[in-house]
Amino acid sequence: MQELIVDSIRLILPAIAVAVAVYLAISQLMDGQTKMRRMELGMEEAARKHERQQENLPLRLQAYERLVLFLERISPQNIILRVEGRDQMSARELQMILVMMIRQEFEHNITQQLYVSQPSWTVIQNVTEELVTIINSLGQQFPPEAKAKELSRAILQHFIQSNEMLPTQRAIDMLKAEGMALMT
Repeated sequence: MQELIVDSIRLILPAIAVAVAVYLAISQLMDGQTKMRRMELGMEEAARKHERQQENLPLRLQAYERLVLFLERISPQNIILRVEGRDQMSARELQMILVMMIRQEFEHNITQQLYVSQPSWTVIQNVTEELVTIINSLGQQFPPEAKAKELSRAILQHFIQSNEMLPTQRAIDMLKAEGMALMT
């Protein structure tokens, strides 16, 4: 009987060893295939992402262009020149018109935030509010009977005397750098 048990063990042990070896080999093969499939999926996703970026590049560049145009339009020297009939206006009327124009230009370009970085959009918002604040602050310094010409001069002098780059120009420089980085 003992011999039967020993013989059975001699037969069963190699069979178990073969079964374990086959199991391990199949597991490694399956793991290898799984890893390979993951790599393929990762490469496919990277290719799709690159393709989407290439498709979106023209839209993003247009957004940068539009925002540069927006900043040029709201720069103090340009926005003042665009106000028709300013010679017949009071300083308060000019102040209200300038603020309204800046806000309208901003609202007209608000969707461009979808295509630029968050830091760039934040700069655009800050520049817009900074200009409105400066115009309102300077406008408050004049009596109701003051002429628009006086406010125009005060706004331009404010930026000339600050000896700093115009806020709009700082923002334009940032947008240009980001836009150029997109193209490389």
